[in-house]
Amino acid sequence: MPDIDVEGLGRVFYRDVGAGPSVVLLHSALTDRRQWDREVADLSDRYRLIALDFPGFGQSHDPSVPFDPADPLFYLMDQLGIEQAHLVGSSLGGSIAIHAAIRAPERICSLFLAGTGMFGFTPHNALDDPPIYREYEASWEAHDIERVVATGAAIWLDGLSSFSAPMVETVRQTFLVTYRDRLKNHPWGNPPFVPLNDQDGVLHLEPPTMVVIGEHDTAYCLALADWLEQSVPAVTVYHMRRAAHFPNLSQPEEFRGLLRDWLAVHA
Repeated sequence: MPDIDVEGLGRVFYRDVGAGPSVVLLHSALTDRRQWDREVADLSDRYRLIALDFPGFGQSHDPSVPFDPADPLFYLMDQLGIEQAHLVGSSLGGSIAIHAAIRAPERICSLFLAGTGMFGFTPHNALDDPPIYREYEASWEAHDIERVVATGAAIWLDGLSSFSAPMVETVRQTFLVTYRDRLKNHPWGNPPFVPLNDQDGVLHLEPPTMVVIGEHDTAYCLALADWLEQSVPAVTVYHMRRAAHFPNLSQPEEFRGLLRDWLAVHA
């Protein structure tokens, strides 16, 4: 698999498949580029799909210095000769996509985000604190990988209600493997980003943006989706039933249909 050397961040590995308008896929903090394998297979006949392992994830090296998370994205685009791209981001990948679009809107054609976060967003109202969060924190502090993976899957993959996300068992196992690999092979927690707050900048977001939010996602992500829909004219929100934090895993056909339709309009 190809890779590039980013100063201070080491080697960054990526897939580059297909031809056509460029679409860069940004994974969550629990996964790596493998989160997007089915999207790559589904869309590479019409688009150029680039799925990278962000620094500190997958096969990419661990960064040695604090950095702006848009830096490796734009560096990779420059090295691949991509002037403009559509960004597809999940969770942390959505936060990075939003930040990149604020920083260099002329380089981003559109955003398609799933269960997105955003750097600096603080909900106005207090959010629920389910007991499983404390279990997750305890397993994290104990560096108990299997407990972290199990409780993390219960929170983000299955959802916090009695609902259980329907998905093919191989998809579930891929998620568990990528999360376990992340914990085994890299420092725990997010890479050392420089301090960021995009809550003001996003109000002037230029690229058209779709936010897909599962009805069983966390209270934080649901609050952010509502705030973006109410506050940012460029944002459209799609509420996906029977999905939690990873709609592309729990409802893959519906998710890919939405993404295909979105790119058909904006690419």
